[in-house]
Amino acid sequence: EEPETTQGPITITQTLVATGNFSLEVQNETDKALLTSSAGLLGAAEALAGQAGVSPSSVFVTVAGNSGRRLSSTSNLTVNLEFTITLTGGASDSLPTAEEMQATLTADSFAASFTSALNSVLTQKLGDAFGGVLSVASFAVASITATHEGTTTEMATGEGDGGGLESFAAGRRGMTCLAGLWAA
Repeated sequence: EEPETTQGPITITQTLVATGNFSLEVQNETDKALLTSSAGLLGAAEALAGQAGVSPSSVFVTVAGNSGRRLSSTSNLTVNLEFTITLTGGASDSLPTAEEMQATLTADSFAASFTSALNSVLTQKLGDAFGGVLSVASFAVASITATHEGTTTEMATGEGDGGGLESFAAGRRGMTCLAGLWAA
């Protein structure tokens, strides 16, 4: 008979929290309703997690307050969503740095493949009734905060209210990094 081993609770010594928002263009009210349903939001979180290389359970997506406006030049609807990615770990875990997460979320390859990742996951979650995401109208990282054993690194773009895909590079250049001691 093998002795039972119990592992005590893991002390969380590091966290990384990234917040931001993105706008998706859909064709009609039915697609908007499906996208903003709990299954649609879970699908958007799963797609974002896949793109960011993190566990889907660490991503939370919600509908922004100003969602559902029509684009003036088309009959399509824009759905505004907000996201939070929260990663935690113990001393032996390897979490991305704030800089690494920022580089992942603002890479040109991320922007280029996010629409197809969304459509792939959302079609599975929502079925054939969902007409698909026509485009990612904007994606903005508002802030990234990493804490490791008492040291906090914050990154903020100042573009928390969104922007066009053109703002990816501008947002990347506009990042600032502040390091300080986190008071326990």
